[in-house]
Amino acid sequence: MKRIAAFLALAFALSICGAFAHAAPPYSPQWEYGSGNYRWDRSWNSRPDPRDGACFYSGPNFSGNRFCVRAGDQIPHLPSGYGDNISSIQIFGRAGVRIFNDSNYRNGGVELDGSVADLRNVPFRDGHTWNDRISSIIVGRGRFDRGQRAPGYYPPPPDNNWAYGPQNNVWNPSWNRRPDPRDGACFYSSAPFRGNHFCVRSGDRIPNLPSNFGDNISSVQTFGRARVRIFNDRNFRGGSEVLRGSVPDLRDVPFRGGHTWNNRISSIIVY
Repeated sequence: MKRIAAFLALAFALSICGAFAHAAPPYSPQWEYGSGNYRWDRSWNSRPDPRDGACFYSGPNFSGNRFCVRAGDQIPHLPSGYGDNISSIQIFGRAGVRIFNDSNYRNGGVELDGSVADLRNVPFRDGHTWNDRISSIIVGRGRFDRGQRAPGYYPPPPDNNWAYGPQNNVWNPSWNRRPDPRDGACFYSSAPFRGNHFCVRSGDRIPNLPSNFGDNISSVQTFGRARVRIFNDRNFRGGSEVLRGSVPDLRDVPFRGGHTWNNRISSIIVY
């Protein structure tokens, strides 16, 4: 009887081992809603949103086809039909997203810590935007704080586009006497931090400078954790440069062709 019992126990153990040997491996695909072959299918549109992660849409305002990625995944190549074909991103939970212009995390990266309804509102460089430009993705396990944001991510502007002026962009001398912003930047007509000036809060996008300041800024003072992207032309065009701190004299910041950024700025983003 003992031999029979031992034989049955051994047979049961072998059957359990065989079942595990033929079972599917632990769930660890690179894609939230697909296997590692990067093939997209329409079922991804109807699957639930990730608890912590992000979904990437072919149309603006979270429309069109989509795929979603869990926090912690790194996507060196997008699934079929999505390379340079993403127009909006929805982020869930505490995830953060880093997007890249080329596959394998190359050629520029921008960090997003909130949903973006239209990537046409996120500048890339030289007047272009991130719309239909993404080719690889990293989804982090946690939101990026302001100090971690890569140059290029700009939060949506508040209702008041100017910190210290009306919407008609008319400057007046009272702006010189107003207090500095807690988080933002001030732009001066002379170096270092002299002459007339205007100031902008973090989060503002200024497509046209107030009167008499277009191509007439010689120094920039930043406050708090703000960064500034300056543009050569209006409406965020004509080349740009990121300033990560105060610049007493823009003659020290090269532009191109032997020129500098002194008396050259025509539009601004402060983030």
